[in-house]
This record gives sequence, C-alpha cells and structure tokens, in this order.
Amino acid sequence: TRKESSAASDVYKRQTMVGIAMVASGSAMAATGKAKKVAKTNDEVQKIIYTCKGNKNLDVVYINTAKSSYAMITQSDEIIPLEIFPMASGANYKSMDKNYTYQLLTKGKSATLEADGKAIYEDCTIAN
Repeated sequence: TRKESSAASDVYKRQTMVGIAMVASGSAMAATGKAKKVAKTNDEVQKIIYTCKGNKNLDVVYINTAKSSYAMITQSDEIIPLEIFPMASGANYKSMDKNYTYQLLTKGKSATLEADGKAIYEDCTIAN
C-alpha cells in the first residue's frame, strides 16, 4: 500500500543517512570544517562544531547530495538524521523520524537546535 511504501522509503532514507554518516565519521571527518567528496559521487560531507551558550558544543555532520541536503546530530547517544526544509532564509533541518521533534535552524555561521519548539542549544557559532 501507499502507507507501507512511504514507511519503507523513510526507513531506507534513515539507513542511507546512517550509512553515509558512518563513512563520514571515518575518512571524511578527519578534516573538520572542510567539505569532502564521498566515494566517487558528488556528495559532500562536512563536520561543523558549534560553540553554544553555556559553553556547550554542538557537532553537526552536513551531507549534501544531488537530491537533498541533510544534517546528522547526536542526542541521547543516538544519531538523529535531519532533512532540509524550505525557509525564507538560512538552511533549516527537521527530524526525518516522526518520533523526534528536533529542528536545526542555521543562518551563516549561527545555529540553534530545538526540540519540542524550545531551544536546547542556542546562540551557537562555528568554533574556530
């Protein structure tokens, strides 16, 4: 059915994102802050570390593919894939898993991570 097909597609997307993140955590992640091409594709993987209010760090792995853009965050010892969604300005991502409410709001060198509509990492800027 259509619902089963959509659910299977969501599972495939999550598995693909986790696979890309695993590749990224190896060779491509070694150069933090620099985009790296993955395998023989034009996909790019980039790890950015943000310094946030309260001296907290937010690590984000950005994955840009020909079809879409994604961000991977780690919360509660889980890798959470986020997919880009349209906004007037900035690049904003929301959880691909409907069980999570995470949103990563970015603009320039700034970012905020929200859950349930409340900031959990705020006033974040790219660490030097």
